[in-house]
Formats: sequence, C-alpha cells, structure tokens
Amino acid sequence: MQPIGAISPEGANVRAQDISSLQLQRRVDTRALRTVPQVSVSRSMIGDGDVQMVFDVPVGMEGDAVLSFNVLRGKGTLGVRVNGELVFMEEVPVGSPLPIAIPRSALVFGSNNVTFFTDSPGMMFWSRNEYVLSNVIVAGRVVDLASVSAERMFAVAYEDLAGGASIALEVFPTCEGAAAVSFFVNGGMVASGPLDCNVAHRVDLPPEMLRPGTNVLGFVAEQGSVLLERGRVLTTPRDAPAGVYYFAVPPALFNQLSSGRGAMVLTLRFAEPGKRKVGTLNLNGYLETFDTMDVAYQ
Repeated sequence: MQPIGAISPEGANVRAQDISSLQLQRRVDTRALRTVPQVSVSRSMIGDGDVQMVFDVPVGMEGDAVLSFNVLRGKGTLGVRVNGELVFMEEVPVGSPLPIAIPRSALVFGSNNVTFFTDSPGMMFWSRNEYVLSNVIVAGRVVDLASVSAERMFAVAYEDLAGGASIALEVFPTCEGAAAVSFFVNGGMVASGPLDCNVAHRVDLPPEMLRPGTNVLGFVAEQGSVLLERGRVLTTPRDAPAGVYYFAVPPALFNQLSSGRGAMVLTLRFAEPGKRKVGTLNLNGYLETFDTMDVAYQ
C-alpha cells in the first residue's frame, strides 16, 4: 500500500469564518393575556349594558386564544364578540362552563376587543336578561422568543461575490429528540427542516442574498431543542484547484498490469462517516465519478 496524500472538497483556497455556538429551544407556554375579576352585562326593553374588554396578542402567539370564566348569575343568552366577530351565543348555566375558543382568524397582533352582551327579553319591559361573570381570563399559547431564535454575523469580500465564489454555512447540531431549524441570511429564508442529530449539516448561501461586508445569519427553532456547535462560514473561490498527487509504479508491476496478470486498487477513505461524498477521479486522463455514503471507495 502506498499512501499518496489527502484531498478536500473545499479545495486548497477555502477560507473559514468561525461562528460561535448557539442554543435554540422552541418552548411554548400558555399565558394569560388579560384577566378581569368580574364582568356584568344586562339588557332590557329600555336599555342595555354591554361590556368591552381589551387584550393584546403578542408576537409569537400560536393558534387560537381561549376565553374562560365562572358564571355567578345568568338569565337569557350570553353573547361574545371579538373584534366585531360573533364567537359565542348560548345560554350558560351557573357554574364553570367549558372555555370558549377564539379563532386565530378573528385576532390581530396588538390590541383586540372582546364585547360581552346578552339578548333582549322582548316586549316584557319589566324583565331583564343579565349575566354576572367572575375570573374572566383570555389566554393563549405564546412562543418564548428569547430562546427560539438567534443571530450571528459574518463578512463577505466584494471580490468573492464578483468572482462567483461559493459560500456555505456548516454547523454541527447536538440534540437528543426531534429538532428542526429554519436558516436565514439577511432576513431571507435559505433552508428549513429537520436536522440529523450529531451529524454535520451544511447550508449553501445563495450569492444573490449576500452583500459585500457584514451579513447576518438567522436561526429559528421550529421544533425541539438543539445546540449548534462548530459553526463556520466556508468561502470557496470559483477556480479553486483540485488536489493533484503522483505515485510511482515499479517496472515489474507495470509489466504485470500491461499483460493483464495484475491489478491496482485505488482506495479513498473518508473522514466524515454518514455523509454523502460526491467527486471525480482523474487518473492520467481517465475520469471516474463517485457518489457514495460509505466510509471508503475503491
């Protein structure tokens, strides 16, 4: 066996910028958006007493909101509108009814308005429909934005962009359960999906989304918890030279090869098991392409 050298898919002129490690975790908590101790609504033939309650929907809220309350006293039909849209209209007995779902489609980021009302008793001017509610709560599931996202900066030279260099991000995700991450550059998404834990992950950065000077990488956890380590931005010039190596064939062995009485084996052993390896071998003008997941190729 005659070792002849090592090759790298990055070429001889690759440059790397280290990216500091970052921890991402998608944590969703149920949070009270507004709490009111008591709400009283009534309606009669001569007037009504609707009540409005304002609450804020924060950035990062997922899915529907939930309205809950206890009924201390009730007569007639209780109605609830959210931003003008009717979401509930039923008779409710005294006690603790099931929470009312407020559809996400009825909500807006920022200020939202809930109106409580009851129906009219009709022509009975002496009668009044009313509801007295206690412990009125609007709640929602909100993503913890402090842990779900992170940013890192890197630089790109004008000469690299103008010269057509390829630029990629490489990270090593450490995780135990299912994890998914979206990757952004300068605010635009470049990749999103599940990660293979404990296997190096590469994301190509489109040149049209890059700019000379400082660029911003964004990371958002879509599922689970993951530590991204050993991060680096790799810049490979367009005309990076390939690895060229030479080896000697003794005359006796060459004669055996020429007469068909011998064979020579070229073995490539890869340093990154579990990753796909694609390349082309050029042996004195004879080209052979390989595409393998194995740890070695012959």
